[in-house]
Amino acid sequence: MTIPTRVRALALPLALALALTGGPLHAAEAPAPLPEAAAQRITADPHGDLYDAMQGGIDNERVLDNLIESIIAEMFRLVPELELLEAEKPGLMAGMAAAFRPVLADYSARVKETYRPRMIALFKEELSAEDAEQLSAFYRSDLGRKLLTGLSNNYTGARTMRSAIENPKADIPAETITNDVKSATFKAYLGLSVADRKAVDALATDIPAFGKLNKLQPQINALRHEMENSPMLPEEDARLQSSIDAALQEYLDNPAEK
Repeated sequence: MTIPTRVRALALPLALALALTGGPLHAAEAPAPLPEAAAQRITADPHGDLYDAMQGGIDNERVLDNLIESIIAEMFRLVPELELLEAEKPGLMAGMAAAFRPVLADYSARVKETYRPRMIALFKEELSAEDAEQLSAFYRSDLGRKLLTGLSNNYTGARTMRSAIENPKADIPAETITNDVKSATFKAYLGLSVADRKAVDALATDIPAFGKLNKLQPQINALRHEMENSPMLPEEDARLQSSIDAALQEYLDNPAEK
């Protein structure tokens, strides 16, 4: 049982909320004010501002929580002995999750920032400055925030995690990544009120910018696939390994209560 190796394999796909873009259904966040941790970067470039409007509406903390839950579930599935250890002395998995969480968060932030210029370049291929401004306004609206919140709440990356742990040396298939996003998108849409769903449907029909954005889906999906398979830097991998080793050692050094 080599827990650290298995956890490292699971960490690779965590380019969280990478673009999560598309038509109006590929979005989600709350009508309440955006948390400071997800504050938008307002930029003079309308296409860059569109990217920031989309990313600013994603609750990265919630997405990370969901992904870590998927990691833990896969670890239990792959290594049944972990359930025995957890039953004997609860806290092993919570301790490991708390230890590697900041490492994965920093990795995700780096990957998203690295790919930001390329995603913005895709927008410029199809969208005019006016299109980008229209879409930015939507993603910052109450309805756009509701959608982005729903997506954040429902994105678990469960299929992606399973693929990563079952085939740690292979790229995660593009279809697997896309299906996780589609599932979360569908649930976010169904979570809206009937009136809000009608409003979303009307926007998709009446505003040409949404149709243009949908034309970019193949290229966006391809870039998302590349991001999800982006490996950790050596220093990130070493930091992850160290955090896991420390959490495991702390667990072993503290005997179970009788």
